[in-house]
Amino acid sequence: MPPKSELWIFDDQDTRPLPEIVIDKLGGQMAHIDTPEGQRYYSVREWVYYVSTSKSKNLSGPWSDLKQAILKHPEFKVSEILRVLETETPGGKQSMDFTDAYGLYAITQRMSDRSGMARAVKQYLVNAGVLVDEIRRDEDAAAGLIEDLKSRHKRVREQGKKKRINFVLTAQETHVTGRPNYAAITNAEYQVLFGAAKDELVKTLGLTTSQANRFRDHISTLALQAIDAAETAGAIKMQQLGRKLTTPEQIEIVRHCAHLVAPGFWALADYLNVDLLSGKPRLESGL
Repeated sequence: MPPKSELWIFDDQDTRPLPEIVIDKLGGQMAHIDTPEGQRYYSVREWVYYVSTSKSKNLSGPWSDLKQAILKHPEFKVSEILRVLETETPGGKQSMDFTDAYGLYAITQRMSDRSGMARAVKQYLVNAGVLVDEIRRDEDAAAGLIEDLKSRHKRVREQGKKKRINFVLTAQETHVTGRPNYAAITNAEYQVLFGAAKDELVKTLGLTTSQANRFRDHISTLALQAIDAAETAGAIKMQQLGRKLTTPEQIEIVRHCAHLVAPGFWALADYLNVDLLSGKPRLESGL
């Protein structure tokens, strides 16, 4: 167990990845890049500089020295965990060494224990290893974690199906012929919410024909909620008008509701740095 002074980085209420917590606590900044696949890569030079609590005026120096030392030990193939990526820095665009959280931890294991923060991170990894092994040996615990994530999305999807049924029935009851053009209404809604009709969105997500038939099972929870909000409001408005509606009128109602709903959900997606439709992290760099 590390000294109490080295445990201040751990906060159960902070859900950020450990590398970001560490750098923030040390008062530093660390460039990162998110890939379309959802992988986050961090700038190695800043991680090493701050975690080593270096006093050097050269931000790149500590990592350069450590890298040279690591390269002398062929059993640790550092090149396999590094990616040279281009990112914006205060001095302009630079190509630098990046790696994921795993790579940062592997590099930290080879840092000097003179740094209290390096010792704290190493102890955290020891504790994490014990926890992972407990989960590995307890199938119920591991299954519970996975099922909890699945059930959250499933609950939103099931609620959405009920709302969709209500929307479909309302559109039918308020239509002049009782035969609404659901495809046209839905495409108008998707155009406003996601910037494209369903067929184009299916291509964007890379869905198969069978997956496309269950399109809403393959989009983000946030996207489902945006659709639910637009269709719920659309159904209420159709009922409020108290008369039969033409197809263009129904399309315009849903489009208008989607226009009202979309900004809030896009703002949430921007805040979370995710794509609204897929829920995947956006390719974006930052300091």
